[in-house]
Amino acid sequence: MDRDSLIHKLTSRKFWCAIAGFIATLLTALNVNSLTIEQAVTIISAVGILVAYIWGESKIDASREGGEIIINKGTEVTHIYGTDELTEAEDDKPPGMAE
Repeated sequence: MDRDSLIHKLTSRKFWCAIAGFIATLLTALNVNSLTIEQAVTIISAVGILVAYIWGESKIDASREGGEIIINKGTEVTHIYGTDELTEAEDDKPPGMAE
């Protein structure tokens, strides 16, 4: 697994939901108190949110410093090099939206 693949997995909501679900199921099977299970799931969810936020902010900061930022739009990926502001392209506007 390369670095980009690992980062993608660690910032994925699906990954953190899967981890939380696995831990909740495991703790239920071990007959752990339901309050403890809720606390464990809450902590795992908070860690996932924090990791995704920090990664996203680091990508934005890198773009401000002249680095590269990649924005996913469905199946389309847009690369923006060294921009200070992110702007919408004309093609990205919904039909009927004119300036």
